Amino acid sequence: MACSNGPEPERKPNWPAEFHWLERRPTTAHTRDTLVDFGMGNLEQRVPAQIHSLFFVAHDTLEVRLWEFSQDYWAYFLFQRNAPPDAELDKGVYRKGPSLLFHLGHFLGEVHYSHHALVPQAYLQESLKDFELGRLPEVFRAFPRLHRVAGSERVHLGQPMGFSWETPAFSVAYPCQIDTAQIIRLPGKAAQARLAEMTRYWQGQVDTLSWGREMRFQGWTDMGVPVLFYASSAGLVGVEGCSDTARAAEYVEIIKKMDVLLPKP
Repeated sequence: MACSNGPEPERKPNWPAEFHWLERRPTTAHTRDTLVDFGMGNLEQRVPAQIHSLFFVAHDTLEVRLWEFSQDYWAYFLFQRNAPPDAELDKGVYRKGPSLLFHLGHFLGEVHYSHHALVPQAYLQESLKDFELGRLPEVFRAFPRLHRVAGSERVHLGQPMGFSWETPAFSVAYPCQIDTAQIIRLPGKAAQARLAEMTRYWQGQVDTLSWGREMRFQGWTDMGVPVLFYASSAGLVGVEGCSDTARAAEYVEIIKKMDVLLPKP
């Protein structure tokens, strides 16, 4: 991940409860502010963060680095983006080379030995046993739990569904007959304008509902994938890849009712 260069003041970290275990042994530590570049393709996206670096000196030097973000979904985005193909994201930790990467709330963490020995995964899990390692971002509470495909929660940035957005989109996979459908959320304003842009080259029908406060599109993308989308004041919600139109409509009605569970911006 790319960070801005330039000197930043360092200070002693003020640890949240999850990371008090880091103070159990003598350590040197510092914190600095930075910008993490989430650029995807032609989209430039820089997000403020704090980097906490700690060094534990014993028979070997153990280094822990924590990226702390204002929103939990930024930490999860980087966690999933850096994961190897066989990673089990729902466990909240995976090995990448000699290091362990983990996700916990607003934090993305990396643990490794300076001499490239492998850090035991049990060490990290034991240290964080009192906390919910791998806790999903709050926005995923606004998706149905029933029939959810385990570990399918994703944060998208750049070009979800082929269109450029400056805000992240969120998706979860669900079964739909013989298909695996994606339920998608794009929270934010100007949802109807977004939907109009998305469907410009798609085939289907657009309806205006609730005295113009909602817009619905049902049809197919330019790649022939079935879609059903609603635009409202809460943003865009929809189902992609479900050929059973009745089931797709059922999913959309459920997720619309869950708008109240969206975290406050």
